[in-house]
Amino acid sequence: MLKKIKLNKNWNFSLSKNYNSSNVSIDKRLSLSKQFPATVPGTIHTDLLNNKIIDHPFYSDNELRLNWIPECDWVYQTKFDFKGNLKNNVDLVFDGLDTISEIYLNEVKLGGTDNMFVKYRYNVRNILRAKGNELKVLFKSPTRFAADEEKKYGKLPVALNSNRVYIRKAQYSFGWDWGPTFPTSGIWRDVYLEEWSVAKIENATFNTISINKKTAEVEVNVDVNTSEKKNISLEVSLFNGDAVYKEILLLNSSSQNKISFKIKDPKLWWPNGEGEQNLYLLNVKLVKEKIVLDEIQKSVGIRIVELILKEKDISTFKFRVNNKDIYSKGVNWIPADSFLPRVSKKKYFELLLLTKQANMNIVRVWGGGIYEHDIFYDLCDE
Repeated sequence: MLKKIKLNKNWNFSLSKNYNSSNVSIDKRLSLSKQFPATVPGTIHTDLLNNKIIDHPFYSDNELRLNWIPECDWVYQTKFDFKGNLKNNVDLVFDGLDTISEIYLNEVKLGGTDNMFVKYRYNVRNILRAKGNELKVLFKSPTRFAADEEKKYGKLPVALNSNRVYIRKAQYSFGWDWGPTFPTSGIWRDVYLEEWSVAKIENATFNTISINKKTAEVEVNVDVNTSEKKNISLEVSLFNGDAVYKEILLLNSSSQNKISFKIKDPKLWWPNGEGEQNLYLLNVKLVKEKIVLDEIQKSVGIRIVELILKEKDISTFKFRVNNKDIYSKGVNWIPADSFLPRVSKKKYFELLLLTKQANMNIVRVWGGGIYEHDIFYDLCDE
């Protein structure tokens, strides 16, 4: 069975020795490269605040007093033991690193990152030790990186801070009309080890192909990463409380697997105010000789959403859900905090509940923010 071993605990941070402290006045403890406790997931601003090195960023004009923070390079590090089996595959996974960084495990450089929004994965089986592993992430200054890129390639005609567009980082952090300027650094999403033997599920997607009055055709696509395919089967089931649909197939030479179901009398998902938000439970298992190698469960809705741009040769712009035109009532979603890891599941729930109670049926995720956490989309589905 695939095992996920979280590495969010026992982190420390310090100012990198590459920092030139002559430009600004900073805490002496930082200039001496002293290590402080860090929170993961977190940001450098909140770690400095938690350790009482800075005053609250939102107070008074502290925004202007803290612009030295993104000019610095920062080091995050932890130590851990590995109690798993080193004969298995072991991946080190970062769900989110903000943004320009270098990663070292036991003094071996695994790679560098330059995109806040993507997951980074490294095979570390041959580097891991049973005891005393040292993991270090060096974060480079986002503002210096962006400024250097702009010098190299030229200034672009964009609003506000122009060099922000040269870094793949949430653009709001460079300041916007609604929020302050706090370009952050840090491990802003989970970090963990994935231990697996011969196969694991990389991804599983669910799509509604067609709907009519009595049936719906749906499709499940599963990507599998495997070192062998002999005697490994894929078990896919769909359950809604009344009926269970299940298919079993042996893995073939392709890593991509497609399973189709015909659902009788489907319980459709509808937008807020148009009907119920019916959801089915999708379960995907990888099985070898009755042993479950990996498993994914998620809630899915049977629905077809279309954007209609032309009707009877006349240009239009409207949404059609399950063959029904929907009157759109929408809101714009910006990040719920300048420091993203502080947004709890409770806060997501409370804000989206207010959206529902206001009779909205569309939430536009603003492009200057982030690709939101799965919990955001799950709550919207619910």
